[in-house]
Amino acid sequence: MRFIKKQALSALMPILALTLSFALIIPLFVFPSAAKADTAYSYTVGGINVYPKTGTVTVYTDEYGATCGGKDSYNALEIVVSEGRVVSVGGVDNAIPEGGFVAMVRGSGLTTEIEALSLGEGDTVIFDEFNMEILFINENYSPFYSDTISFDRYNSTRTENTIIIYNSGATTKTNIWGTEVVVDAEGFVASIGGNDNTIPKGGFVISAVGKDRMAELTNAAVLGLAVTVDNDAKTVTFAFSKESIVGGMSAEYNNFVSDTEAGKAVFANLNYIEIEKLLAQMESCLNSADEAIKADDIAAAMVKKYEFAKLQRQSEKLTVEYPAVEARAIWLRPTASDTRIKVNETVKAIHEAGYNAVCIELLFNSVTIFSVDTDEYLFSQDPLLNGFDVLEAYIDECHKYGIEVHGWMTCYRVSHGSSTNRNLAVSTLKPEWLCMAKSGTVEVGDTKGYFLNPALPEVSEFLLKFYRYILNTYSLDGFQLDYIRYPYAAGEDFGYDDYTRSLFEDEYGTDPINLTSSSSLWNDWCRFRAAFVTDFVGEVSQLVKEIRPDIYLSADVAPDYRDVYAKYMQEAEIWLTEKLIDMAFPMAYGTNVVPLYSSFTVAAAGDYAYAYIGLGDYGTDILKREIVETRQAGGDGFAFFSWSQYVSGNYVNEIASSILSWSSLSPSYNASEALHAQAEYMLERISSIIYINSSALSSEAENIVTDAAYGIMSTLKKKTAESCKDDIQSAYDGLKLLDLDENVKTALLADMAKALKIASLSKDEAKSVYYETHPLPDKYQDEAPGDESGEASREESESAFSEESDNESATLSEKSENAENNDGMNRKTILITAFSVLGATLAALAIYIIIKRRNSK
Repeated sequence: MRFIKKQALSALMPILALTLSFALIIPLFVFPSAAKADTAYSYTVGGINVYPKTGTVTVYTDEYGATCGGKDSYNALEIVVSEGRVVSVGGVDNAIPEGGFVAMVRGSGLTTEIEALSLGEGDTVIFDEFNMEILFINENYSPFYSDTISFDRYNSTRTENTIIIYNSGATTKTNIWGTEVVVDAEGFVASIGGNDNTIPKGGFVISAVGKDRMAELTNAAVLGLAVTVDNDAKTVTFAFSKESIVGGMSAEYNNFVSDTEAGKAVFANLNYIEIEKLLAQMESCLNSADEAIKADDIAAAMVKKYEFAKLQRQSEKLTVEYPAVEARAIWLRPTASDTRIKVNETVKAIHEAGYNAVCIELLFNSVTIFSVDTDEYLFSQDPLLNGFDVLEAYIDECHKYGIEVHGWMTCYRVSHGSSTNRNLAVSTLKPEWLCMAKSGTVEVGDTKGYFLNPALPEVSEFLLKFYRYILNTYSLDGFQLDYIRYPYAAGEDFGYDDYTRSLFEDEYGTDPINLTSSSSLWNDWCRFRAAFVTDFVGEVSQLVKEIRPDIYLSADVAPDYRDVYAKYMQEAEIWLTEKLIDMAFPMAYGTNVVPLYSSFTVAAAGDYAYAYIGLGDYGTDILKREIVETRQAGGDGFAFFSWSQYVSGNYVNEIASSILSWSSLSPSYNASEALHAQAEYMLERISSIIYINSSALSSEAENIVTDAAYGIMSTLKKKTAESCKDDIQSAYDGLKLLDLDENVKTALLADMAKALKIASLSKDEAKSVYYETHPLPDKYQDEAPGDESGEASREESESAFSEESDNESATLSEKSENAENNDGMNRKTILITAFSVLGATLAALAIYIIIKRRNSK
């Protein structure tokens, strides 16, 4: 029996070896990589003029000193570079060439890899400081790759999780929920993003919907890549080829030209002189790259590609209008470990990032960030703060930078199931005040949030008393209501406590417990509950006017006003039109929803309230686009959720150096300063119109605008913004009557309307009274947004607590999905590696046994 087993094993050994050998490669086919291949010879730079870390490339410029300070003990490879060329490879403590640098490579693995490139004197080196990347190019260099994805069909309705190619018609006629890639007549990617794109003549549009298919398309497409379609295989291939080097540059150049012409068409307030200079530089760079490609000099072409990228980043700044007045708010959740030093560092970083308003969360994790008498108000301060008044510290420091501070107050939601301070929560102290679902539960959703009952008079009295304390104690510039609604959770409906039901039954003769969404009284039941919230907003409005008429009352609201009664019983449109609030922050979270969702609040706010559009964490490119969309929609500003995500998402430098590279003033913090800045902006508009087409501007229109602008500046020398309202209104009415080029008229009226709104909504007179007894601290000297001096402090900024806010819920689900995808890819990589190592080991073992057995015979 033993002999039979041995013989069987001997016979199976070759098969086993072959099978195990396949284990080396099968995982690679079972789990294909989702990402395109990395560009060869390209490495991340870990730092400039800093201590060299193992496993990274560190760059030392002549600012560091005469030499790079290398040591034998570093076991490093040093590459000396001058004028973009390798001077020498090797040695220790090399001299740094003037205007050049030394690239120091530490770590045996990375050193071996770069040594294998066999770099020699004269080889090309590109250091891209913006992306912290270094590229080594020699005769073996090849950056080319391709990436293939599948598509579903041509010119049909875009259904869930599909990729459609459109090559006929004027536009794709798609809705806002997907994303698209436009391919020009030459077969290169011309633009990425948006929906309902124009189909180029001779080209086509690749359109995706569904999270996975959208990611598949956007991961493969890069501006300028060559695109080929295989109709039989139903695949699209994106290729980076020699032609793509110039193709990408050409696409960027054409986009810059197109954006400039679009700006001129609407008489945008841009620096057209600088634009023309930059266009000439980009064209020269493009031509040089084209000549290099024709000469088959890939290194020279890549050098021009990187030079062009620097110019292209400048072009992004030049084709964007920078409003003189625009609210730029950030939602901020302090940490339980905050100190005054951390507060100062965080505020400095926010200022340098280009923001002029902070919405600071007053209540989270069931406790407050400021001192409060628990016996009097039930709420308690976070015990981990040890009595440190975080709110007072933030107000003081923000005001030194001229940053507006809104107290962000979660209203009805006072705790959640995972709170570490449940024993201190109002929901624990007053369980009889909680809002009840039809099923009888008081827990809301997966987070088990606890909401106070908006219908109970004692709840309103309790909250108003608490708000009165805050308004009397702190020099806030605004008071912001969040969770100002009924709770919502899928499959549940709230407001079914005995008290609320009895009130409805007394008025309508029916117990709402018996109603369904198809009942004739259902809409009445929804409006009945919503009225309690609206009445409370009215009471808060009266309280603010009584105690702090100088501040602005705002609310964080659901962005779609068409279904306010279906979920939240939140009548934000009524709050705006009836002037119960001064500002609304619609949380327009999503990648393509800003134009639609902004429109509801902008229309409802009109001329009597500010519309600050809430934007979420979807990447820097999307945020740039959404800020522009907010401006185009007529929003008065935007708010980003939240500072912790802004830092962790690497927005800080990218946004400060582009879309927010010019500072703006909040319209409400100091309306007189804002109005003065807007008057100057109106004069700049006149100059832009004259530069573009002087014949489009009549002397009468020019006189109206210039007289109004200089009149504003003159009045503000002695009076506040409110005093300018009548004169601006008169100028606006006169301008409206003129027969002008339509786009000129639209631009001038928009500028004038903004000035009128600032003057109309100004509270500077009330502020001057308040600040007589509550003086502001001395301001710091102005610092330019984008200054990187606060970089180190950002690393120690906010770490979020477990509690969600109304702002957070949509964003967290998105980040959770992304994390799951990333975890999946990491697990996949680990699994591939494990299979490969195991396969290699077992295969080697099997072969060894076979050889040994054969030798023994």
